[in-house]
Amino acid sequence: MSSCRRLLATMLVVGACVPAARAQETSFNAEIDRAVGDRTVTMTLTGSAVRKKLFFQVYSIASYVEKGVSIRTAEQLAAANVPKQLHLIMLRNVSGPDMADAFESITRKNYPAPVFADEIKTFSNLLRSRTASSGDHFFLTHIPKVGLEVKHLGKETVVIRNPQFSQAVWDNYLGRTNVGEDVKRGLISKLQ
Repeated sequence: MSSCRRLLATMLVVGACVPAARAQETSFNAEIDRAVGDRTVTMTLTGSAVRKKLFFQVYSIASYVEKGVSIRTAEQLAAANVPKQLHLIMLRNVSGPDMADAFESITRKNYPAPVFADEIKTFSNLLRSRTASSGDHFFLTHIPKVGLEVKHLGKETVVIRNPQFSQAVWDNYLGRTNVGEDVKRGLISKLQ
């Protein structure tokens, strides 16, 4: 196959993915009720975005925070010790090792070793053991005074017991060094 045909084929594949990704991005509810620890919490959407790697769309992501909590900035959202959740919908298949490597890389840019060594190892091992398929849902929920609940629908739920580690995960999206400024802006686009 000539290089021109390969380029055209790649452009067609990428172009076919764009409408599906945008549909996923806009399908998040404005409010949700979620079990957080031992209670049900109503949460409001703070924004959504599509995470891209190069020119491929990897997943749609939405951010939620407990209804009624006053948050105005990305920094306040990342640091808030209130029920909050990141909801990811995969737009393509991603191997467990690739997910773990991406997570470790961005986290270590914000929190150099040895900070959160055990927590990062636990989360990375969880990711390495799973392949994410297009359409899979992941829920990362901050449980105040407990830590981070990681739920991959249809799989075992894991709780990483360190509330400060939750902020590290939120900083991957909202911190100084993050997965992308477009994602950061999208996740706070509904804040007033």
